[in-house]
Amino acid sequence: MNILLDECMPKRFARQLPQHTVKTVAQMGWRSLKNGHLLTQAQTQFDVLITADQNVRHQQNMEKYDIAIIVLEVFRNSLPHMTPLRPQIEQRLLTIEPHQLITISGINQI
Repeated sequence: MNILLDECMPKRFARQLPQHTVKTVAQMGWRSLKNGHLLTQAQTQFDVLITADQNVRHQQNMEKYDIAIIVLEVFRNSLPHMTPLRPQIEQRLLTIEPHQLITISGINQI
């Protein structure tokens, strides 16, 4: 699966998903793109965007995009807070479909 990590994600999180092709927004040269434009661009090359941006679920109409989004709900946007969510992310990646927005909560895990 082709996965894009949003700017708010630690770039080292890509190593948590070694069986997937994972790129960051910075690696793609898309740092200046805002959410709607980012999703438009990303849907041409990626299956899923992983973000910790809690607002994306209220700002985007997912029916417009041929990409899915996984929103990580974490106390801090840091690797120690996100790494424990890897099993849940992997499980969701098995069945995720375009247009879906899924939230995975890690607030109570650390």
